[in-house]
Amino acid sequence: MIKRLDAEHKPTRDPAKPKVIVTLIHGTFAQRAAWVCNESALRARLESAFGDHVAFPQFTWSGDNTVYARIDAGHELAEHIKTIRAAHPEARHIFIAHSHGGNVALYALRHLREDANVVGLACIATPFLHANLRDIRIFDGKTLRRSFFGLLFMGLYLMTWAFRPTEVPLIAAFIVNVAILIIAAVVSAVLGGFLADSIERLREVASALAEAIDCRLDPSTNLFIVRKVGDEASLALGGGQLFFWATSKAFAHLAIKGSRLFKSAFTGRPLPKAIRALWCIALAEFVALIGGRLISVFLGVPPTKFDALVDAVSDSALVKFNFDLVILTILATMVVKFTLFETWLFGATLLGLAGAASLGNFAFGTTPSLGIDEERGSFSRWLAGTLLALLIEINTEATPAGRWVIRQFEPTDDDRRADSNVLVHSAYGDPVVIENLIQWLAASTDLRDERVDHAS
Repeated sequence: MIKRLDAEHKPTRDPAKPKVIVTLIHGTFAQRAAWVCNESALRARLESAFGDHVAFPQFTWSGDNTVYARIDAGHELAEHIKTIRAAHPEARHIFIAHSHGGNVALYALRHLREDANVVGLACIATPFLHANLRDIRIFDGKTLRRSFFGLLFMGLYLMTWAFRPTEVPLIAAFIVNVAILIIAAVVSAVLGGFLADSIERLREVASALAEAIDCRLDPSTNLFIVRKVGDEASLALGGGQLFFWATSKAFAHLAIKGSRLFKSAFTGRPLPKAIRALWCIALAEFVALIGGRLISVFLGVPPTKFDALVDAVSDSALVKFNFDLVILTILATMVVKFTLFETWLFGATLLGLAGAASLGNFAFGTTPSLGIDEERGSFSRWLAGTLLALLIEINTEATPAGRWVIRQFEPTDDDRRADSNVLVHSAYGDPVVIENLIQWLAASTDLRDERVDHAS
């Protein structure tokens, strides 16, 4: 059990000269987080355990959900530690960070020398960021133009089909389809070229940003990783990563395979006899229609009577079924023999990739802030941020790269209650987690024998 030592056994020391300085680092959107304040359960328990041996200088950062805010906060934390170091040169430093505060702490360690005397870092529910530059060869101009063409052609065609009038003359339908092809070709050429040029110009920026985001850590670092089963933030980030992975892999596969995607299965083989027979039926129906019109003109049959005859024949169920079957056969043949389906797939995967990049921009915050990029407007900065999210593959994992030990804790009874407002992600308030942090801090700073309380 826990008991307090008698007064004569308490080490006497100057409270103005703490042995250990603990910096509590809040996460995203938590600039006023209660757990870093004096009255929090974690801080109160640490003070109860170690008394005047530890001090808690306040550190806050913006808490903005952007990679730039976290990188800047890493610089600020490093300067904060250097300032304290000047006043307490012999004190050892401990970081206890929650969520993205752990990434802030890792960034700060890059700017601190070994003599900064940071002896331990505890990360509670931290999504460690791993970043690298994608293979941008898949975003060449040809691939992007084809993707935009597939997207625009499919979208415009479906739009005209959905809002088409009840009766459309054949020549009008032909003109509309030709117009769709021309519009899709021109717009896709412009957009594809613009996007390819923008990606090329952002390549160096994306490479530097990926290196800055990636959480590399010295293997000798005393890292204490705390996680709880069912962490909501990890579940949300994992779902977004899965969506981005699926769309990027599909787009890359199409970009690499190109027009050879279905070549071995369809394009290089002759059409089956059944499909060729249906083509013959379609041709016969077309010839009969045109021939009938010419014969009616030659015989002097009024056009209204001929149209009435055609309508009567077309209304029969057998002819309608045959006509629909022929149309489907023509479309299927175009799909597998003329790479139309591949072009549609390019458009669909580009749409999915754009959605995934926008989601990545929102989740990780790659849009440059106004202070970083003052020359561009809001939309231009958002577009640049989305393209950066597209070019940089960002993954969140339970640990940084390397071999690390994770302490995984079960949810408490309060966490499991259906009406509970406590997030599993807020593990800093869990008494079991707090006691494990105290034990780790004591071992990391050699304060085992100087604890105000101890287990007997």
